[in-house]
Amino acid sequence: MLAGYLLGDGPAWMGIEPLDEVAGLGAELAGRLSRLLDTLEHHWQQSRQDASAREWQQRFTQLLDNLFAPVDETDQTLDAGLRDALNDWLAACAEADFDSTLPLTVARRPLLDALNAESLSQRFMAGRINFCTLMPMRAIPFRHVCLLGIKDGDYPRQQQPMDFDLMRQWGNYRPGDRSRRDDDRYLFLEALLSARDSLYISWTGRNVRDNSERPPSVLVAQLCDHINQRWHADQGEPVDALTVAHPLQPFSARYFFHTEQDAANDIQLNESLHTYANEWRALHDGQATRVSNDQPLPPLDSDEPITCAALGRFLKQPVAHFFEQRLKARLKQQRQVLDDSEPFAFDGLQRFQLQDQLLSVALRAGPEHAGGAMTEAMNRLAGSGDLPLAPFDEGSRDSLLMPLSQPLEQYFALLADSGAPQPQQEIRLSAGPLQLEDWLTDLRGSAANAQRLVLHTGKLKERFDKLTRDWTLHLAACAAGHPLNTHIQGQDGRITLPHLNRSDAQHCLDQLGHAWQQALCEPLPIACATAFAWLKGEEKDNGDNEARKVFESGFMHTGEQDKEPAIARAWADFDSMLAARHGDDSAFAYWTEQLYAPLYQHAQWSEHGDN
Repeated sequence: MLAGYLLGDGPAWMGIEPLDEVAGLGAELAGRLSRLLDTLEHHWQQSRQDASAREWQQRFTQLLDNLFAPVDETDQTLDAGLRDALNDWLAACAEADFDSTLPLTVARRPLLDALNAESLSQRFMAGRINFCTLMPMRAIPFRHVCLLGIKDGDYPRQQQPMDFDLMRQWGNYRPGDRSRRDDDRYLFLEALLSARDSLYISWTGRNVRDNSERPPSVLVAQLCDHINQRWHADQGEPVDALTVAHPLQPFSARYFFHTEQDAANDIQLNESLHTYANEWRALHDGQATRVSNDQPLPPLDSDEPITCAALGRFLKQPVAHFFEQRLKARLKQQRQVLDDSEPFAFDGLQRFQLQDQLLSVALRAGPEHAGGAMTEAMNRLAGSGDLPLAPFDEGSRDSLLMPLSQPLEQYFALLADSGAPQPQQEIRLSAGPLQLEDWLTDLRGSAANAQRLVLHTGKLKERFDKLTRDWTLHLAACAAGHPLNTHIQGQDGRITLPHLNRSDAQHCLDQLGHAWQQALCEPLPIACATAFAWLKGEEKDNGDNEARKVFESGFMHTGEQDKEPAIARAWADFDSMLAARHGDDSAFAYWTEQLYAPLYQHAQWSEHGDN
């Protein structure tokens, strides 16, 4: 990190790869971490040497001064206790005339004993409301006693017996032996005797997964049985009149008035329910304005131009477009979780990201120096920790580089045959109700036969969903009057997009523009990969089944619905999405023909070695 602050993204320094993310406020954090590591190393070096009791007392005191700063009363009490323990230990050594040197394993005992000691001077009566665990010798009268979380399995507490505990072995129990369950039963009785005005006991009465009923602790059940045996009620059991079942949500109608089901079960059920969320009362009283969710939102007027990249993102994720652009809600969250074990192989995303970096380095270096540049980049990745440690890194290097050799060779060969680079061209045109503005770059050859070359990291066969951005840029170029041929090279072959005449390209852009506006009003019943699977299946009159396989998850397969949270939020399953209508036709089939059929029909696939 310090090398990254000094060198940025420069080359390695003395075999250390700089982390170029350290800058600004991050540099201050890196400096604090550096000082902490230096301090820890200093005390570690001192602790490796034996010393007398007075020297250990000075070392531990310096350690507390350097690494710990008490901020509240609890920290100050703990710090004072540790220092008092050191002073008492030093006084005991002086009283015994002990001045021999001690190792760390012996000198640390006073501190560890002070940390593990249970203090009887902890504050119990801290205020008008006291929170504590059930402990003996606390049967002090209180007006109200509340026992929380008294559910089955948690109380009485269960203790795993030790192998050498003879009292826990069958047949070895003797009268007077301590039992944790009996102790907890006594503590529960003490809590009952401490309550003067009211006793409140709560537990989780419903399963969070299937809403099935869950029993309370066996002690609570015995208390309920005792109440039912000693007292009587006019209707039902006495415990039923004392028990309140709270609804799961704060906006439940049971908090505000009796429902018909409650009235049939118990007229007095809701008198004990109370909520502070009074903002929901208007909803149940019929005063809130009701909105029909079946109607789309009104159109959104915006004069801001869009780019081909934005149009390509919409084409790939039309449902997420509604949530992100209209509702400003990003449902797909990036979660970075640290691995619990050292990785020795790459998952799909890591492999793609590393190969994408290698291809970027090779393209910048050119065909003559691509191999050396990729080897140097691999060394940097190994130094930065992105590759497994030796000797497992050799296999990782081969698995990353070998799939890239053939597509790189074909890309550079196509680059040499495509002609000289062209200057970038600006595009300004309309796409239905939208204004499209972008720049055409990476064009080669003559103006009458322009070529655009794209090197893709992954595989492309039957992966039309990876072509959405290049397709929108291809349409914009053809609609602007540039006869463009786009070649997209992948690891397993090449996809070519031949030029379209100007009117056809403009018609496709207009369809995308109108779909963009409609997708801002409601989630479209469409999914990108599912739509392409439907088009392929329709060639054999099996479109619905093929689309369902891609949309829904199966064995060793994650469906598009589970990959994209926006689709799962809008459409519960494939049948609900397929049931949506556009006039008299299926909305899924309509939007598939409007958005994805032109790309599916226009793309030309060629394997490695095909001309």
